[in-house]
Amino acid sequence: IRRITSLDVAAAGQWVAVLVAIASVAVWVAYAAEQFPSAAPLLIAALLCLPGFLQFGVLAVPDSIVFLTNLAGACLVFGGRRKESERRIAAGAAFIGISVLVKSTAALPAAAFAVALALDRRWRAITVLTVAMVPGVAWALLAAQQNRQAAEVNEFARVFAIREYWWNPRLYITLWWPRGLAWMLFDVLGAFGAAATGVLLTVAVCRRWWFEAVVVAGPALALIIVFNYHSASHAYYRLLWLPLAVVALCEIALAWNSGALIRPAVLAAVSGFMVFGAVERAYGL
Repeated sequence: IRRITSLDVAAAGQWVAVLVAIASVAVWVAYAAEQFPSAAPLLIAALLCLPGFLQFGVLAVPDSIVFLTNLAGACLVFGGRRKESERRIAAGAAFIGISVLVKSTAALPAAAFAVALALDRRWRAITVLTVAMVPGVAWALLAAQQNRQAAEVNEFARVFAIREYWWNPRLYITLWWPRGLAWMLFDVLGAFGAAATGVLLTVAVCRRWWFEAVVVAGPALALIIVFNYHSASHAYYRLLWLPLAVVALCEIALAWNSGALIRPAVLAAVSGFMVFGAVERAYGL
């Protein structure tokens, strides 16, 4: 892009981020149109009203690319489960595993997704996901070794070597951590989205839809617990687990409502996102 347009590095990087966000929307449109044609326009609007995607989906950070790969992977896996296509499920698992090469911390959501696949007895998909994670894990190990060697001359390498920069157990007993975490979740989901997530996750657990429940909560919990500092301070970290949760929540919502209720239910959800989101932003939230 830089060579074609003569843009500077920052502007070219922003164009890459915009193209990645457009690709994410395209993946979601294809998924909604194939799986839920009667509710597709409303589902498409739902993604475009999601605060976390609107705020961080077009940032020039690796997390937005992980959002794309995990969204594509989740769409393929859930679509494959509906069509009983092991090949499609395996392809989705490969996308989620490849995300680790984009950003090493994506290994935690990928591992949580593997637990969900194990509950669903998708052993082939687990194997594919594990193999797809290998290049990312190998790169992370190499990077860790390089950081140690560069610590004397590189400030970032010295910071990254501090354990508390990634995981600080003392944060669990501070007031800052739960307050920061709650604000970050609100900033990504909004009040309506957070409430809807709680309701739909409860429905999944009560009906023993364990695969969907683990996909909603597992990746987020893994990142929040292990990278507790970043989870309460770096809002774009939500892009690593957000697409997995969004697809699973939509699957729960549409499975919960019979055919006649799908359109009004999704319409109510989209309207809630729009209304609550507008009010929240109007008050500077």
